Amino acid sequence: MNWNKYIATQLLEAADVPTPKTWLYKLNNGWKFGQHPPCKKIVILKNNCEAFGLGVSQKSVMEVNDLESLEARCRNICEEIKCPELLVQEFVCGPEVYVPTYRLGNSFYVPLALKIDIESDNWKEGDPIGFDVNRLKKHTFSPYENAKIHKEISRYSSVAMEQLEIDILSRMDFRIGEGEHPKLFDTAETPGMGVSHAISRSLKEFDTDIDAWKLIVSLNVARYMNNY
Repeated sequence: MNWNKYIATQLLEAADVPTPKTWLYKLNNGWKFGQHPPCKKIVILKNNCEAFGLGVSQKSVMEVNDLESLEARCRNICEEIKCPELLVQEFVCGPEVYVPTYRLGNSFYVPLALKIDIESDNWKEGDPIGFDVNRLKKHTFSPYENAKIHKEISRYSSVAMEQLEIDILSRMDFRIGEGEHPKLFDTAETPGMGVSHAISRSLKEFDTDIDAWKLIVSLNVARYMNNY
């Protein structure tokens, strides 16, 4: 369910989890439910089923000047990458924050949120992290120490995990928009687990020597024991 990002965003929106407004464009059928972005909206074009945080082209962020030019751009991308549909999502310009979320039954554990930065002169905070930037592998993480926002995103992460029926572990990705309003733009149910990735870094920053892999194994064992 989480792999179809359009469906996921509709469920999150229905559960009052703040998420960027999202539309679905189908190459042969046009806009899902006939709904499309309004003019002057800044949007990012994405694959509906993979790499949700990344745009599908070198310049995936654009302003909707008119519907015709947006549809032409969507058609060109669909034909170029052999993709039958595109996710068109409101683009939130602000800090990008990664939030590991662990779950066992009805209990949730949300450690420290991390803000991502890219050590590159071609990227600044608020920019999209596109393919070229992502390939640089210059990601750095630092604690996002804002108690009010951490409380909000912890609650939203737990609700999202419940609504999308994700178990054990997820990484929730937020953009902190204008007025410090967080919006959940991606939910990774199979996040990277390397020592330099957000999951392990978050546990380390939380002043704990818990190994992320061992924690996941322990949660799975506990779940198994609780069911038998």
